[in-house]
Amino acid sequence: PAFFGAMYFGMGAALILRLAATYKSGGSTLSEEELSNWWTYEEARQHIGSLDILLESENRYAPSRITTLTSRSPWTHSGLIVKNPSERVKKLYGVATHEELMKQLAKEIRDSGQTDVDRAIRNTTIEQLEHELNEELYVFEAVRPVVALTPLCTWMKAKEEKMAYKVVVCRRLKMYDGRAKVILDMEGLEELMIELHGTPFALKAQSMVKANYQLNKERFEGSIFCSELVAEVYQRVGLLTEKRLSSNFTPKDFSSAEQVKLLVDARFEREVRIRDAAPGTAEDTSVVTG
Repeated sequence: PAFFGAMYFGMGAALILRLAATYKSGGSTLSEEELSNWWTYEEARQHIGSLDILLESENRYAPSRITTLTSRSPWTHSGLIVKNPSERVKKLYGVATHEELMKQLAKEIRDSGQTDVDRAIRNTTIEQLEHELNEELYVFEAVRPVVALTPLCTWMKAKEEKMAYKVVVCRRLKMYDGRAKVILDMEGLEELMIELHGTPFALKAQSMVKANYQLNKERFEGSIFCSELVAEVYQRVGLLTEKRLSSNFTPKDFSSAEQVKLLVDARFEREVRIRDAAPGTAEDTSVVTG
């Protein structure tokens, strides 16, 4: 009884700490719907498509707090989904190829493991490799130290294991599929991804602060920040006018709090929170607030 009492006390303490972390992250300023409406990874794969927006909220670091303060928004980071990038782009960004993943998978399957812990780790690794083999969706974002491309399954797993205090949502882009294939310049997207490879993240907050007031006079040069990358992609493919510089967009601009006008009759759906483990399951380690 004492053991179980201590266990439940520990779980309760963990929940309180996670609730406090979610509050500090800016979650308290988000709507109840944004905090309680979830997609698991498997559900996200069924709904998410190319050029959908990802938004994050957290206030643990100075640049994020500055972003929150100047934009009056909880959203401190943005990225976007790219579906089935070319092998050239994946290789450029260091994403494991199909052949490399198969070799890793074969090695793990051959290694039976010596202990239960070894076998559990092996099974988890095999599951992750299988996810990556079947992955079609990749997260393209400006992060430290340089612009990155990451399989969605790997990206979500990292968020769940290391940054579960963050509020992460997806905002789907909606337009007629047939029209998207004809109008959108997806070759321009690939050219931009190649162009941005190795570009450092803009560490100074000055550009992001100016973006809130549309005071930047030039697009990215030498470095780039998160929402600038998203806006640049949208302009290159033909979803945003170039009258407003990509360097004058913030994460807030891609949220429901703003009404950024998209071209070709495209629009955004409401935000949906995403995670790797379903809320309320044994794998879920965070708190749903709201």
